Amino acid sequence: MSLVPPLNAKRILLVEENPSIVEQLQALLRSNGYEVENAYNCGDALAARHERFVLAIVNPNMRHRDGRTIIDHIREHYSFSRLPILRTSELGESGAQILAAVAQRLEGGRQAAPQAKRAANTQDFSAADTPLEDPTIRTRTINEQRKQLAALRTLSELGRSIAAVLDLDKVLNQVVEAAAMLTNAEESLLLLPDAEEETLYLRAMKGLDEARASNFRIKNTEPIVGSVFRSGEPILVNQGSPQRVKTEYFVRSAVYVPMRLKGQVIGVLGVNNRRSNRTFSQADQELLLDLAAHAAVAIENARLYHERVVQTRRLETLVEAGMAVNSTLALQHVLLTISRQVLKALEANACFIKQRLSASTGERTSLPNDTAVLAENELFLLSQAWQAVWQPDHALRTPLEMRPTLRQAIEQNGYYIVAREQGSARLSTELQMLRQTAALRLTVLPLRVGNSKPFGVVDLFHRSQKSEDTLNSEARARIRGLAAEIYARLRALPNARTVSFQASERPSPELFNLAQQILETAQADWLVLSLFTENDQLMRVLQYGTAEFLEPPRPEETALPAEIVPIFQGQAWVNYHTRQSDLSASLRDFMMSHGAQSILCLPLIIKGTISGMFIICDMHESRLFHPDEISLATALIAQAATAIENARLYRDLERSLANLKQTQASLVQAARLSTMGELAAVVAHQINNPLTTILADSELLMQDLPSDSPQYESAVAINRSGQRAHAVVKRLLSTARRSNPEDKAVWVDVHQTIRNTLDLISTHLGRGGVRLEVQLETEPPSYIRAPSGHLEDVWLNLLMNARDALNNRPNAAMGVLSRRSQSQLDILVWDNGGGIPPELRESIFEPFFTTKPSGEGTGLGLYICKQVITQIGGRISVESAIGQATVFRVSLPVSAAPQD
Repeated sequence: MSLVPPLNAKRILLVEENPSIVEQLQALLRSNGYEVENAYNCGDALAARHERFVLAIVNPNMRHRDGRTIIDHIREHYSFSRLPILRTSELGESGAQILAAVAQRLEGGRQAAPQAKRAANTQDFSAADTPLEDPTIRTRTINEQRKQLAALRTLSELGRSIAAVLDLDKVLNQVVEAAAMLTNAEESLLLLPDAEEETLYLRAMKGLDEARASNFRIKNTEPIVGSVFRSGEPILVNQGSPQRVKTEYFVRSAVYVPMRLKGQVIGVLGVNNRRSNRTFSQADQELLLDLAAHAAVAIENARLYHERVVQTRRLETLVEAGMAVNSTLALQHVLLTISRQVLKALEANACFIKQRLSASTGERTSLPNDTAVLAENELFLLSQAWQAVWQPDHALRTPLEMRPTLRQAIEQNGYYIVAREQGSARLSTELQMLRQTAALRLTVLPLRVGNSKPFGVVDLFHRSQKSEDTLNSEARARIRGLAAEIYARLRALPNARTVSFQASERPSPELFNLAQQILETAQADWLVLSLFTENDQLMRVLQYGTAEFLEPPRPEETALPAEIVPIFQGQAWVNYHTRQSDLSASLRDFMMSHGAQSILCLPLIIKGTISGMFIICDMHESRLFHPDEISLATALIAQAATAIENARLYRDLERSLANLKQTQASLVQAARLSTMGELAAVVAHQINNPLTTILADSELLMQDLPSDSPQYESAVAINRSGQRAHAVVKRLLSTARRSNPEDKAVWVDVHQTIRNTLDLISTHLGRGGVRLEVQLETEPPSYIRAPSGHLEDVWLNLLMNARDALNNRPNAAMGVLSRRSQSQLDILVWDNGGGIPPELRESIFEPFFTTKPSGEGTGLGLYICKQVITQIGGRISVESAIGQATVFRVSLPVSAAPQD
């Protein structure tokens, strides 16, 4: 049997709120050739086009929102009252009885006169139901009913239109548009509560100016809107004098109704007339109540749809994150990839991965009970990722007077670069920023458009030495253009007091795409964009970028508040926001140091051990992270833990292989040097034989020739040169001789060992225009017990390293000086070369460590120096910085004379 009714099928309006009854009646009637349309509530039934139907089957027990029954409304309705009515109680129980009752009522409706038909189909209607005899009253009633019918039809269409939209913002905007249209109001507002239901925030409006809307929030204790939200009852305001809705906001007439869902009030919908004297009626209130009912359902549908979209996106994020972190074994890439995935999944603004120091060394330690020990010694930052925009009320502000160099750069329309090694007092703020963030270099560029007044500054942080140390004019112009576009977009965003920004709107990805282009142009790792305020302050508004800190230097660590320490004692998470009244001062300061309104801390568990933690921050909104978000973050971090451990193992393996290759190469080089030393000894010995003859013959000539003879002076010169050559050969033999751990220590004059070495290499040192300064404090004499020739090895290595550091440098200079202090002698070997980077200073005394190109160094020189100095009871250290002089200090215990 076909369920599709014929084209000329009789239409029946079925008014029933029970879905199962509707389903049964629909199936029965449609299978017998009728077309059926449903109305599940009184509003839809009254708004229907009744002239299209031949019969209405009505549940007489249904009630409208005003408490009256559907039958009462049918009596007063112009078109509905003329339609034959069949009550559900008259249908009977079987299908045959139902069909017979429908056929009988339809047959009776065709034979009766209009008045008699109405009386027959409304058997217990009162006499008031008879047509009005006064034509004027009848016309007015008909017009009012037609107007009401048009409004109900509009409301029904709006309800269907709103229900078809699943985007929450669009739903809210359609609701306020409909409210203003239905009631002919000047303004319409939709307000939703915060999480604690203490304050109602404006989520959509029509007719309000932006300035007023930006500060529109109402406490739930307010007498009008707050009362509607608390009681769930509508309020109609038609007073002669203006009535206060909120502070400095008065209306002449208003209607505010609750939006109910499943018995709970989820918001308030209202309309206002602030300028005109037109008042709202009870009918306007009824229309607004019906619209609020549609809106509540539509909002819930949009919310559920949003949840499903979010869940789908989170599942996609998990899959994407798993593929991303497993696509590489480079630890730095794994850390940054994980951080970005966490920010994307939780719509957060910053992610910090911190590791326990014991975990980085592979040691397994017990859970800490001492907060101070954990805070100060246990954690260091592994990586960070930022994509944050601060609202003005939450932005960090710095007085411009604290950055005098920036003020000067603004005046000169220039820029400047700050390195960690600089010590200028005018750069104290910038240097502190470098220490706190562990950046190696900071580029500061004031921002302006054309010749206009500067609007801000961008601080570009460089973590890598590979980036360029200057910005050309083209790069500066491009960065300023991109920053100006960011500035324009920031100004277009609602400010900190705009409720829609706090509740739902977040900066668009395009904002951070512009920031990424700035980083690529400047070859920087992260940036901070600050705007100038009217009172000469810098207001931080945007921070973007990533960095990893696997190698030193690392950022200065702040002590962990006591509320976060339980993460390392087995607690699953820590979740706080700034509006909580029970925050401790230390936790509030900790959150402020990160610029966070909300913070979520989760443990990083690797192989069953708590190895560190993730700190996730929301700079945009003060909120508790939702349990679903925490579950997603936990799943991401579980993936991260495996990826981090795999990447760490791969990194350790790479290092081991690199060290093995370096060791093999160094051993080969050492063997070559040993062979060369032996060869040098043989050559020196062969040279020594003819030198002996030259010295002997020159001495004989000197004896035979008179002292005033010209030949005598030549013989003296030959002898002197031979003595020098003999001394050089002797020292070369001493240096080339194999070192023996059992070499007997003898008393040696420290200064004489320095002079011996200088005599050997002074000619080499003087090449290339290098200035050599020697300042030896030889009184009193300084003696120390050391194996013969060992100290010469030390000075030779230090001096040759200083000379190598000066290659191709202008105004190159180096020197050696000594300072005697009681029983200690300090020898300083210095050069004014490029300096040693901080991250290399800790490794220069390790065996086989070298920064020289392959084949030019063994990495053993400074290692040997330290071994020799330590064996004779001394110390060796280095003082150096990028761009400054390098000084190697050797401290030796000495005496004024040899002692038995």
